[in-house]
Amino acid sequence: MAKIIFYEDKNFQGRSYESTSDCPDLQVQLSHCNSIRVESGCFMLYEQPNYMGQQYFLNKGEYSDFQQWMALNDSVKSCHVIASQKGSKIKIYEREALRGQMMECVGDSSEVHDCFQYHNVSSCNVLERHWQSHSTDGSSACWNPGSTGDSPSGEP
Repeated sequence: MAKIIFYEDKNFQGRSYESTSDCPDLQVQLSHCNSIRVESGCFMLYEQPNYMGQQYFLNKGEYSDFQQWMALNDSVKSCHVIASQKGSKIKIYEREALRGQMMECVGDSSEVHDCFQYHNVSSCNVLERHWQSHSTDGSSACWNPGSTGDSPSGEP
């Protein structure tokens, strides 16, 4: 089960709110968010309510201030649990059209996401399970369940 804790102040201080499910409107619980602890699972955070605006992917870990999840401000207004997929298998390529250096990633969705943190990915081939790509800054990608098949350009 996924679990996330939001804190109003940096370094896990101030009012907090804990969640294990999707939250379309966090404004009711917190006015702002300066630190987060993801105890298990993966989450997509959004700067606006109802899963709108800039999005940030967080996996298990501690984020003592909003800059650690690459945010420009302390606005987190909604979050979505990224369901873990067991037995996922994907090949990622450094160049378009499934060319260049290839790396095969196997595991659940959080383990496969780790493959993308350290590699430029221009195309992919999903071998098992379903995936959808998200680009948060135009250069890095995170992955969660979506559709099966080749993506020669790195787009879903």
